[in-house]
Amino acid sequence: MDTSKIPQKQCNKCKAFKPVSCFYKNHYNNDGLHNRCSDCHKQYYRAWQKSSHGKANQRARTRKNVYGISHQQMTQMLAEQANGCAICEERIDEASLHIDHDHQTGKIRGLLCHNCNRALGGLRDDPRANASKFVSS
Repeated sequence: MDTSKIPQKQCNKCKAFKPVSCFYKNHYNNDGLHNRCSDCHKQYYRAWQKSSHGKANQRARTRKNVYGISHQQMTQMLAEQANGCAICEERIDEASLHIDHDHQTGKIRGLLCHNCNRALGGLRDDPRANASKFVSS
């Protein structure tokens, strides 16, 4: 196969010329492609996730801005719940917990596992829901 006819682009990071199929799409650039090849982009993203602007710190900023609690306060709440979900008491770690709050008042009710958080969302936080009566019958 003649590779000279395959459109190529130079990566801004590794400076290698690679086929355009090695670049992610980016509609903001004139050519519609990212400036870095997919390998360099993945490497950059992995480093970003570990940085102070990464995912873990993004969660901390959201927790502080939306719910008004610090990491220390959340850790204390989790310890008060014996490191378990407030509903099913299944052990949860910090990365997978959900902060349950009253949607009317914004008051935090507790820390939940994924399944219990989804269940409450499905019931639309309605305390009059007959789910407990239904399940027990």
